[in-house]
Amino acid sequence: MFVIEYVLDDIARKLGQIRSTCGARTLRHTERNVTPGMTVEDNVAPAIVDQLAVSSRYRERRAAIRAWNAISR
Repeated sequence: MFVIEYVLDDIARKLGQIRSTCGARTLRHTERNVTPGMTVEDNVAPAIVDQLAVSSRYRERRAAIRAWNAISR
């Protein structure tokens, strides 16, 4: 699990994206709603991630962190 998380972080960096954006994108591939031995019939993960991003003000908080880091050591 650690290795694949590292790989996903590396992919995000190479694409110039934040890790959570890449991770959320993989949830939207509905043709792959299959796990070993089970098909996921009600994939609510994308809706939950979207709702969480809105309720946590994720984009605004990322922008504030980026601004702070630009002027801080």
